[in-house]
Amino acid sequence: MEITLPYPFTRVEFTIRIASAILGTVVFMILASTSQELRPLFVLTFMAAFPIATLMHFFFFRVIKFQRALRVLKDKGIYSWVERRKGWRATLAILAIVLSPFFAFFILPPAVVLGLLLSVIVSVGVSDSVFYMYVRKAEEELNCRIVKFYAPIPGEASKYTRGIKIVERE
Repeated sequence: MEITLPYPFTRVEFTIRIASAILGTVVFMILASTSQELRPLFVLTFMAAFPIATLMHFFFFRVIKFQRALRVLKDKGIYSWVERRKGWRATLAILAIVLSPFFAFFILPPAVVLGLLLSVIVSVGVSDSVFYMYVRKAEEELNCRIVKFYAPIPGEASKYTRGIKIVERE
């Protein structure tokens, strides 16, 4: 049984990501304008980290992969790969990512950590929103819809096929 979902995400998720970017920007402005002791280091960290985080997340992690997939999609109509179900290693990796900001407070000044966290939150929202529009533009050029899919491999309990494919517009 194959599961298909909108690529890269739904319109509701798009709205949530824009809202997170706007909310993060508002929080940055409030903190930068009200807190005298946070201001210089906080603003400098945010302004330095935001463009770097946005560029890395949008360009390196999204656009390059999508351009490679788009070339295959134009030829074959499907771009897929086989993945293993993620187990305890993925859980540990996610846990490390979630807990790392708390440990960063022991190493770096609070203003730097807050600036970094806020810049990452805002940059992910901004870059995901721009990528969503980038994919919609590619769909418009191809005159189709691009969807992501997941399909179990028969006889393999721990592996599945994952990818994106072209479908006709409805």
